[in-house]
Amino acid sequence: MRLVTTVACMVAFAAAILASLGYASTVRDFKGPVTGGGRIAFSAERQQGRFFSVGLFSVTRVPVTCDEGDTKYSHARTETAVHIKHRKFHYDFARGTAVAKITGKFNRKFSKAKGEFRVAHVDLGTNFTNCTTSGPRTWTAHEK
Repeated sequence: MRLVTTVACMVAFAAAILASLGYASTVRDFKGPVTGGGRIAFSAERQQGRFFSVGLFSVTRVPVTCDEGDTKYSHARTETAVHIKHRKFHYDFARGTAVAKITGKFNRKFSKAKGEFRVAHVDLGTNFTNCTTSGPRTWTAHEK
C-alpha cells in the first residue's frame, strides 16, 4: 500500500511540474477593440509548450455599410479552430460571394495579437444586404 501511495504522489508531482512548464493543454482567451468600433474575442490553445490553434472567434458590433444604410455586424462564436503557423493565423467565414475574414499575428510571447477584419457582400438578414466594412479594419487583442 505504501508503494502505491508513493507512486501516486510521484505521478501527481510530475504532472504538476509538466503543467507548470506548459506541457499540459491550456487555453488562453484574448479580446480587444476593432478600429472604427466593435470588439473581437478568440481563444488560443497551447499544448506541449507550443501554441498550435486559435478559434472560438467572436466579432461584435463592427460598423458596416449596407445597400440599405449603416448597421453593426456581429458574429457569434465559431465552433472550429485554425492552426497557427509562424505566429500567424487566418480564418474565413466565407459563404458564396459573402466574405468575412480575420487575419492575425501573435507577438513572440503570445500575450498580444494584432490583425485585420474584413466583411464584404454579407447579407445581415433581409433588412440589410451587401454589407461591407469598406476594406480591412485593424484590431488588437490582449490576453484576458
